[in-house]
Amino acid sequence: MQKCRGLHGGGDTMTGGWMRVLGLAGMGLAILAAPALAFEKSAGPIWNNADAQGKCPAVCQPGTWDGNWRTVVPGMNSVCSCQNPRGWAPPPPPPGWTPWGPPPPPRTRQVNAGPIWNNADAQTKCPRTCGGPGNWDGNWRTIGPGQSTCDCYVRW
Repeated sequence: MQKCRGLHGGGDTMTGGWMRVLGLAGMGLAILAAPALAFEKSAGPIWNNADAQGKCPAVCQPGTWDGNWRTVVPGMNSVCSCQNPRGWAPPPPPPGWTPWGPPPPPRTRQVNAGPIWNNADAQTKCPRTCGGPGNWDGNWRTIGPGQSTCDCYVRW
């Protein structure tokens, strides 16, 4: 009987070669699971490589800039690729921050409020129409005779 000489290294059992393959895969996973020393930090708009060379070293402090950057919102926001100094972690981003810039403004929708005669009337009717003073964005409009709407925040 001839021994199979596949990935398992030439033995009758699936040990040798497969164990090496699995061992290498496990080492790869261990490397991926190791804490990363690189992070991206927002730098505002970066127009070209020369501009990045002027901005990114300061943006990456106390770490160092690794020479890479990318635009995330054209004309508004780019990020520098930074390296951590040993034992240092970047501060957490501000609440609601994303790599694409600040969070979008809250969404509103127009809610019918009946007739609103003037701004003083809206100050009373719109908070009630929107379900509370924190739910009205301060805008209202007349859309027809005896019909007005208040701009109410939409909750996610």
